[in-house]
Amino acid sequence: MNTKRRPGRYEEQPTERACKSCTVLKPIASFQERNTARNGGRPTYRYSCFDCESAKALARYHELKNKGACSHCGQPPMEGFGTCESCYIKNKMARDSAVAALRELVLSAYGRKCSHCKDPRIGCLEIDHVGGWGKEHKDSRGRRLQGYGLWVWIRDNGFPATLRLLCGSCHSSLSYRGELPKVLPSWDLLK
Repeated sequence: MNTKRRPGRYEEQPTERACKSCTVLKPIASFQERNTARNGGRPTYRYSCFDCESAKALARYHELKNKGACSHCGQPPMEGFGTCESCYIKNKMARDSAVAALRELVLSAYGRKCSHCKDPRIGCLEIDHVGGWGKEHKDSRGRRLQGYGLWVWIRDNGFPATLRLLCGSCHSSLSYRGELPKVLPSWDLLK
């Protein structure tokens, strides 16, 4: 039996809940967790399930878009964009930091330097498919994996050993001449 210590707080953890929007009894994992700090470290959950919350958010998005307003905050959008300037800047900063963090993770996993000539310049590093299978590396839609999508695939597949980092010079030499350069620069002299 659930006994309340004070209004809104239960001692036992619920396993099921009826969604307030669709009235279907669902497992507690179908609801977003919230307020762990307010309830003595035990989580509380939203009253609407993930599916209903997503449907509500999509309806709000389309309503704002049909009004010709920013799809995030409702302010007038920038010319040629679906969002206002402040939302555009905020989203761009979040996206750029996520991309930078993922690139840093991938570079760290593969040693942060060219695997052939040991070039330490981060801006020159590229992902190489060992054995030349990069053209056959495709996503579920049949498109070649490259850029951010490739970095996500690398992270999700546990940083496979069939990939490595090469600098631009070594990578282009391997791609066009079929071999890695034999004369290597001495990176110790540049320090």
